Amino acid sequence: MTGTHDEPIPALLATLQAGWSNPFYRRLWQGQGQGLGSPRELEQLLCEARFGELPIVRKDDLKRHADEIMCWDGAVDVVSSSGTTGRPVDIPLLAAEEQNRVDRVRRTIREIGVGPNGRVLDLLSLNDMFALGPQMWLAIKAEGAMAIRCQAARLQRILDVVHYLKPGFVVGNPHVLVAMAEDAIANGLWPDRALLPRAAVFAVAATFQSDLLPAPVVQRVQELWGIETYTSQYGCSEAGTLAYECGHHRGYHINDGDNLIELIDPDTGAACGPGQAGEVVITALALPRGFLPIRYGTNDIAAWIDHRACDCGRTSSRLGPVIGRRDHQLKIKGQTLFPELLLQVVDESRLARHCAIGVRKTELGADEATILVVPAEGVDGGDLVHRLEAILTRHVPVLPRLSLIEESQLRALEERELQRTNGVKVPRVLAL
Repeated sequence: MTGTHDEPIPALLATLQAGWSNPFYRRLWQGQGQGLGSPRELEQLLCEARFGELPIVRKDDLKRHADEIMCWDGAVDVVSSSGTTGRPVDIPLLAAEEQNRVDRVRRTIREIGVGPNGRVLDLLSLNDMFALGPQMWLAIKAEGAMAIRCQAARLQRILDVVHYLKPGFVVGNPHVLVAMAEDAIANGLWPDRALLPRAAVFAVAATFQSDLLPAPVVQRVQELWGIETYTSQYGCSEAGTLAYECGHHRGYHINDGDNLIELIDPDTGAACGPGQAGEVVITALALPRGFLPIRYGTNDIAAWIDHRACDCGRTSSRLGPVIGRRDHQLKIKGQTLFPELLLQVVDESRLARHCAIGVRKTELGADEATILVVPAEGVDGGDLVHRLEAILTRHVPVLPRLSLIEESQLRALEERELQRTNGVKVPRVLAL
């Protein structure tokens, strides 16, 4: 936020006033150099375009001060962060807040034509306090479509559903969709593509690259499933869906009536301009909330694409892909590396069937990363290492070690890592 405003944004002012009534935020703003003594001073801070002076709140704050931060009165559901980088945080959802989250998911699924009498094969979990699963289920039904709930692990049941109920849409993690198809093909069970859903919502995974081209996993789903149109969304358990793709696939459109999104330089705290990568920081604009995020740091690293109108006609800001996580940031030989960038480069090479990043700390406390690679079919292992090293050298300042691994071994490491999370996201950064 830049410039000076005679009047603050009403929704943002309402959020700060709600924050002032929360003992955690009030103490934080009074005690960390802001010296704010009243709601009137908060309004003045907005008028002077000094919103960025408020401290960033993090997941550790939610853990330490949950009793003060969370509002459980009137909660109708509870969702949980994934726990990918530590103990999950439980978030209460108030009735109006849940409806707001569902409405944001409805915007996403309308992009592929989900509507009355549509049939949607829904492969997202409704268990373990996973946020998106039940909200997607409610959104599908709210659009007048049929939600066909299936566990992704029950392949034969899914194949029966495809045969008998003929869904036109599928919702799922693209990595899971690829694994399902490859397993079925290996066993001679995969149906003719004419019987499969032709439109998809890809969830809980990166779907496009920094050049806005589809991620390799999306291209693979399209090859195997025959997907003709798709959308995806970006969000987090703490705040719900934040942005979504339109059919032109020019980045994520921000749901800017519901949340204010800032990108902040992780080192300086300064606001990022177009093309500059920074941490996604969220402030709620729609109330009430069981957890009210005010300058909440998600740890996700992304960049603004530009501020020109999209071909779809929307003029809202567009966000590029998440290229890393602040809490996954590695320091190797003095250089900063994001595991997600390494994985993107390896995926794009098409030399690997499957890959992940193994991370450990040395005795001296330094980060040590190993790219664990399962060669693609027909690719020689020795040749793979040399070719990947040459490709990676063009993209990263320091080269991590590469190690070949059997598919079964890598799956076992992922299963072990899954036990530390809510089991929704396929882990690609593994503790060694």
